[in-house]
Amino acid sequence: MAFTALQRRVGNKVIARTALIEDRSISARKNKALNRQGISSFDKDIFVGRFASIGKGMSIGYIGGKRGSFGQAGTKTSGDVLLDIRGKGSAGTGILITNHSSAGDSYMTFKRFDTDGPALSTSPWTVGMDGGDSDKFKICKGNAIGTSTAITIDDATLNVGIGTESPHALVILDLSSTTKAFRPPVMTTTQRNAMGVSTAEGSVIYNTTTNVLNLHNGSGWVAV
Repeated sequence: MAFTALQRRVGNKVIARTALIEDRSISARKNKALNRQGISSFDKDIFVGRFASIGKGMSIGYIGGKRGSFGQAGTKTSGDVLLDIRGKGSAGTGILITNHSSAGDSYMTFKRFDTDGPALSTSPWTVGMDGGDSDKFKICKGNAIGTSTAITIDDATLNVGIGTESPHALVILDLSSTTKAFRPPVMTTTQRNAMGVSTAEGSVIYNTTTNVLNLHNGSGWVAV
């Protein structure tokens, strides 16, 4: 649509007003036809379907590409896929979530609705970057980053912390708990030996045949 100025005379005065002039170009007519179907065309590479209600999904892809249906987008054989994003070319496909505040968080929260009521589940999960804690990546049990953090990846060292938001700088995996223990893989001697001679040096298992920890020293298994 475009605007044009119209004039009309009322007594001795000339009054200007604007009126809509319909765009009759080919692209405008195509977009109008798509809009009648609940589809908006943003450019030649993106098609977005209706997202009006649960079950009316969106499919974002490229013209000529397989986008699935606009009702339930995607290729899943069961369940509702409300957003299906397809890439074009070999450069990859991704979703970028950016917060332009120096201390802001960039995150996604996963919730579900109760089956028989409108109330949200009381146990959501949130994943994302904690801008207030040196940009660490966290998986949290709650509605926000930094709430009941389960797993932390340090942005500087790439060390992983479970049960701690501050994994030690010289520890690649830092487990922290005052109520829970660490349990290595549990197996019998037969199952252990089935791993073969290529077992990595330093591997640790709990042997249920002998009820002791076993360590692989590079030559074979020894009891600890």
